[in-house]
Amino acid sequence: MKWTLRRYTGRDPSIRTARRGRGRNRLPRASRASRKIKIGDKGSVSGALIANNFKTWFESQLEYWVLLILLARWDVAD
Repeated sequence: MKWTLRRYTGRDPSIRTARRGRGRNRLPRASRASRKIKIGDKGSVSGALIANNFKTWFESQLEYWVLLILLARWDVAD
């Protein structure tokens, strides 16, 4: 098979085109936390993770690790 520049730089037939539709890029729902998390210090580990379409805040690296472990378990629903 001879590869021309046009064929080499053209569309790959094995990759299908993306569908266009509503609801593809949805924003996560608001957090259900009972208190606000203060994000500030340079040396602290705090942030948010989007899981199950909710924004979940954590204040320490240990909380982050526990969050990831709980999300990986099959018997944890929410």
